[in-house]
Amino acid sequence: MTRPIYVLTAAGTALSNSTDETVLASTSLAPYSIQPGKVYHVRAAVIATATNSTDTLTVRLRVGSVALTGTVVGSSGAVDVANSDVVTLQVEFVVRDADSSSVVLAHGAVSAPGAEGTATLRVAFESLALDNAVTQYIAITGQWSAASASNSCRCDALTVLETV
Repeated sequence: MTRPIYVLTAAGTALSNSTDETVLASTSLAPYSIQPGKVYHVRAAVIATATNSTDTLTVRLRVGSVALTGTVVGSSGAVDVANSDVVTLQVEFVVRDADSSSVVLAHGAVSAPGAEGTATLRVAFESLALDNAVTQYIAITGQWSAASASNSCRCDALTVLETV
């Protein structure tokens, strides 16, 4: 059975005029909810609402006990985005076992704008050891290469589905 456990129902936090990596949208899994055989499907979309020159945007999917410093599972890399460019992430997490250091295998892809509007696909693959006794965060972050009031992005979609 697959069910949504989180759906972003409004635009996430906007990131503008900063080079600090910032959480654009996140959700969490309660302690002891990570169980063997569960599969989590994470889908997200981040839009560059305004851009300046050749400044680059890096979008990351992080997982861990702290939203902003969790393990990077997928990354767009530093991409020179244009207005309205969208970075999408689709990653699946398979729980192999669940104890104090649960083994979770993450795999999927990050699609980012490339030259002349072509998409660049980056593979996301990571074996994670997550502490099942604490809250685990799933976070989408953004980071601009240069601070400019003309640079802005936001997470417009984040969906987490659970299959048991």
